[in-house]
Amino acid sequence: MAPLRDEGILIMGSGLSVHNMKAFFADPGSDSGAKLVAAMKEFDVWLNAVCTSRKGPDRNAQLTLWDKAPSGKQAHPREEHLIPLLVVAGAAADSHGVSLPSSVGSLPMSSFLFGG
Repeated sequence: MAPLRDEGILIMGSGLSVHNMKAFFADPGSDSGAKLVAAMKEFDVWLNAVCTSRKGPDRNAQLTLWDKAPSGKQAHPREEHLIPLLVVAGAAADSHGVSLPSSVGSLPMSSFLFGG
């Protein structure tokens, strides 16, 4: 996909930095809800660090290990909502990512811009 980017074609992916439906509906005031929210934040911090401080093959290698990242499998019990980020990051080649943080309730929902 990088050749498409080199031709000036916008490559866009959609998804969420965390996608755990239990966390969406958890009560952050309860012990179990607070632990779940903390786990989602932990993964979002890891994802931000990888996307913004690394680039190229190093970033891509780290992203392929998302399921071994802190709270990775908890943040994404299934990977389909994270795969678009992997595609876009791969097409970004040596561009650093820029974090565009947001949230839904108490959950982090970071987005990333590469090469912009």
